[in-house]
Amino acid sequence: NTALKVLKLRSLGLNDENVNILLDSVKNHPSLESLDVSFNHCRRLDNLAALINNPSSHVKELSLGYQNLWQSPKIEIEGFVRSLRSNKSLKSLSLARNKLTDSDMLLL
Repeated sequence: NTALKVLKLRSLGLNDENVNILLDSVKNHPSLESLDVSFNHCRRLDNLAALINNPSSHVKELSLGYQNLWQSPKIEIEGFVRSLRSNKSLKSLSLARNKLTDSDMLLL
């Protein structure tokens, strides 16, 4: 379906492998404008970085809030930040309630 504009995958217990499979299936949907994977268990942001770095991607809103249970390891953010720098369409990014350090915030 090339008319997919909004994809909400909140609170589904998705891990990195699940999210990677889903992102592989939506990466060629240029109509996708909003993606919400909040309240899941994503630690690796490389596939999300590839999605927003894809020239055919027009994602304007990306919600990645609440990805950690407080005892979980830190989210990997460095590669994701590099992708943000080259993205032209993203207007809104939510990283609420993640384990971001001061150095992570400086990268952003």
